[in-house]
Amino acid sequence: MNKMKKIFREFDIKCMKMSDLNFTIYIFSLMMLLFLITIPIEIKARGIENLPRESRFDDLGILEIFIPVVILIPYIETILFHIIPLGLYYKLKDKFKLNKRWDFIVGGLCGLNFGILHAINYPDILIKGFNFTIIGTLYAYVFFRYKRLGKKGIFSIWIIHALTNLIAVGPRLIELMLN
Repeated sequence: MNKMKKIFREFDIKCMKMSDLNFTIYIFSLMMLLFLITIPIEIKARGIENLPRESRFDDLGILEIFIPVVILIPYIETILFHIIPLGLYYKLKDKFKLNKRWDFIVGGLCGLNFGILHAINYPDILIKGFNFTIIGTLYAYVFFRYKRLGKKGIFSIWIIHALTNLIAVGPRLIELMLN
């Protein structure tokens, strides 16, 4: 347990020293690494020919995909999954003088909620739900880091989420641009 605590503490110290831009790039890179790790697991579990294809986008144009999926949905999800619950938590934290351990619990619960609701599309691959839970927890960490620096993290979370969604629908957008 102490070794995990040390790893998290070192991660936190490193992140707190970074510029906001470097921090955003770092967190985004960690998420992309998570996806790269899970892709081979998903291919092995399903077979490459059975990977899910986002057929729900087949009848949509570039803007009909880009605006909601890359801009609106990440912003709304950032507010619903992180800004509202974590903002309320911070008000309660100050009122009830909760210690830092609660940050991990509440951040983990936000991540779990984010993970479960995103993993619904992948019920047969448990690792995807775990991956989304880690991502949701990283978003919570982004919120906490900015809060501790006296800043608002909404735009950093939103930008990271938007870039992640852009990569997810990127192949379909490229396909539409080429046709």
